[in-house]
Amino acid sequence: MSFTIKLPGGAVAELTCESSASSYGQPVLLLNGDPLGPDDLLGDLERPEGMQAAGYLVQQWARRLCRTPAERKAARTFLLNSWWQL
Repeated sequence: MSFTIKLPGGAVAELTCESSASSYGQPVLLLNGDPLGPDDLLGDLERPEGMQAAGYLVQQWARRLCRTPAERKAARTFLLNSWWQL
């Protein structure tokens, strides 16, 4: 299972279980090949006011009405045991 997420600023990330960083069906967010969890921050350290947690971005992506049940399930699984919930 793998889903593409377009991030602010034009970057593209992938929510996937097909990475070696994923375990027991828990998806990870891959950005430029780097695995991220829900509490990892994305953004520019030079502009900390623009940084966002990966969990927040996945949460907002999953809440869009056009998401399929499979996409929402992957997001919910990614967000398990974090502050970010659907």
